[in-house]
Amino acid sequence: MERVTAFKVYDKGDELLGVVDATLPSVEAMSETVKGAGLAGEIDTPSVGLFGSMTLALNWRTAEKQAAKLNEPKTQELTLRGSIQDFDKATGEYRHVPYKVYVKGQPKKLEGGKFEPGASMDVPQEFEVIYVKKELDGVETLELDKYNYIYRVNGVDYLADIRTNLGM
Repeated sequence: MERVTAFKVYDKGDELLGVVDATLPSVEAMSETVKGAGLAGEIDTPSVGLFGSMTLALNWRTAEKQAAKLNEPKTQELTLRGSIQDFDKATGEYRHVPYKVYVKGQPKKLEGGKFEPGASMDVPQEFEVIYVKKELDGVETLELDKYNYIYRVNGVDYLADIRTNLGM
């Protein structure tokens, strides 16, 4: 895969939200250091399926009504739809692969931006992500739902046993 050729952001009602750039959430496992007898030092081990805070950042070009709407104190649902350019070295041809990211998040921050004549305002907005699902070329590569104990990577659900153990 070479580059994103285009993308758009939609709310849950499939309303196009405007001109933004986006920084997708990082998925970082919570971890703890294990040390003691039987180990030659320390190991920082991940807690499988448990993750630290995740944020989605949108950067609006100017002040937007959509940004104000997304700042309402409730869970917001967004879909980012992109097209990724891929070069097939066997055929020598380009193809464009769909990439979708579904996010549920709660608004954390909406900055005011800046006033500068002839320039974009750069209005950052940030969401605390509680759910994310990624699909690349029609294949689900990740689904993480913090409230429902779902952590699926390439179709394997790594929290299924924990849900069973919890009676879920």
